[in-house]
Amino acid sequence: MVPEVAAVAWGILGRLPDAHHLRHDTVRGLGFDYPHPREVGQDRLANCIGAQVAVGAPAVIVDMGTATTFDVLTAKGYAGGVIAPGLSVMTSYLHGRTALLPELDPESIREGPAVGKSTLDAMRAGCALGFAGMIERILDALLAELAGQGIRSPTLLATGGTAGFLPPSLSARLRREPHLTLVGLAESWRRAREDG
Repeated sequence: MVPEVAAVAWGILGRLPDAHHLRHDTVRGLGFDYPHPREVGQDRLANCIGAQVAVGAPAVIVDMGTATTFDVLTAKGYAGGVIAPGLSVMTSYLHGRTALLPELDPESIREGPAVGKSTLDAMRAGCALGFAGMIERILDALLAELAGQGIRSPTLLATGGTAGFLPPSLSARLRREPHLTLVGLAESWRRAREDG
């Protein structure tokens, strides 16, 4: 959440008796194997707690929204991750930063050839293949690094609004958990009440 909006919202919601503000210093049951816990976003914390509930550790959570985030959950807790552009950033960037390329609806990239026979098809191919390729390459690098640390076969989870845009070959590698963030928020609230 945008910090200014979060401050206003918490100023109002914080007065409620059961209010819970999920932050690095209020989260319960999620350790940190990360030198700067303050930097971890609330959505990423919620996703890790949701992963604890859904599959346990180890897990890699890929959240495909405005940004595409990859978060690593180990037995020690939050262990780091990757932040990359989201699909909507890719599609809007081409139109917004060039003189002649049209606006591309992310929905339109689901179908299309690998070799574009029109400008729109070429853009669709670039965004679809580029987005899936980025995710696959980052996952491969994360898994190799984790294997080097003795962490093998983490569950790969996908969440977020554009998780449904992945090609079948990549979708097969990821377990889709569309409500992972909400599950994590609910569990975080429950843990805070239990400890409170």
